[in-house]
Amino acid sequence: CRVDWEFPDVRHYLAEDEAVTADEIHFHQGGQRLPIAEVPPLAFSEAMRDADLVVSVAGIAEDGAYWSAEVSRHRRELLQELAQMLGLQKKLRFEDNFVLFSGKLASYRIHLGSGVIHIMPGSYLCIVPAPDAKTTGKLYLPFADTDRKTSEILSKLLLLLNDHKIKDPSILAQIQSRDAG
Repeated sequence: CRVDWEFPDVRHYLAEDEAVTADEIHFHQGGQRLPIAEVPPLAFSEAMRDADLVVSVAGIAEDGAYWSAEVSRHRRELLQELAQMLGLQKKLRFEDNFVLFSGKLASYRIHLGSGVIHIMPGSYLCIVPAPDAKTTGKLYLPFADTDRKTSEILSKLLLLLNDHKIKDPSILAQIQSRDAG
């Protein structure tokens, strides 16, 4: 089984740019791409272990020095204003570079720089936007639509405030297994 991990911004080598985006991981066997259900468990486990190691060691997701204070301040102010407009201000708490809140199933924090979600007290929750998700749709936010990360953070926040309505089995499994890990 062969594993391919896409890094869309890399042109020649990984250290060429200050920051690199890790994208999709694909598994292949006999020249054919495998559906995830057909990936041998050992190959999947080892690939995910390697990916976790790379991301945890090289990741800058919560490094306060990387995310500018201005971006975090802007996102905080924007989310506070939207919370006020939506009547959610009592449900959100802002600490440092995080917004903290609770749904009915769990309590969460989202990093205002990276959009990384943790189920409190600290389990990582993987929710990624669909690759074909439109940045603009029925609801146009002129102050956020040019900043996809702000739109992503807002979407995650609104989704998790109503976590009891989530239908996606992979998201639910992560939330429900937080006590098992």
